[in-house]
Amino acid sequence: LKKMILLLEERLAVKNFKRTKLLLESMVGGGTELGTLEDLKITLDYFNRHENLGICLDTCHLFASGWDLRKKGEVDKLVDLLDDYFGLDKIKIVHLNDSLFPFKSYKDRHAPIGEGYLGDEGIRNVIKNKFLGNLPLILETPVDDYFEYGKEIEKVIKLL
Repeated sequence: LKKMILLLEERLAVKNFKRTKLLLESMVGGGTELGTLEDLKITLDYFNRHENLGICLDTCHLFASGWDLRKKGEVDKLVDLLDDYFGLDKIKIVHLNDSLFPFKSYKDRHAPIGEGYLGDEGIRNVIKNKFLGNLPLILETPVDDYFEYGKEIEKVIKLL
């Protein structure tokens, strides 16, 4: 965490960095991996909520690290925690994907929308959440051919 903070200090000190937003992504946090919500809170607090820093949420990472997005109440609790930790203005985008591994597996393997353990219900709870559903959603799913993203987008639209 200390090394990450030092690297961010270097970047944020660059004069023409003002126009660039740097988003820190939520990660699974297994083993020595950084990026749990707690790690991101420590980092943003260290930088006094720097205007150029924000948060990118990843649905697979959240699910694998213990947020059961298949439950609407859990998604609501997550949003409350995000507000407490960062302020909702710091949450900028969501990487939308399913999880190849079960809940709380601490394994980061994305699956196509609706084809993993998060499933349709988990994706639906995220995109229908009043806050999360209004953020930019970026598909980050494994595809062999970029035309497959059209099918993924159709799946997401059907879940709305």
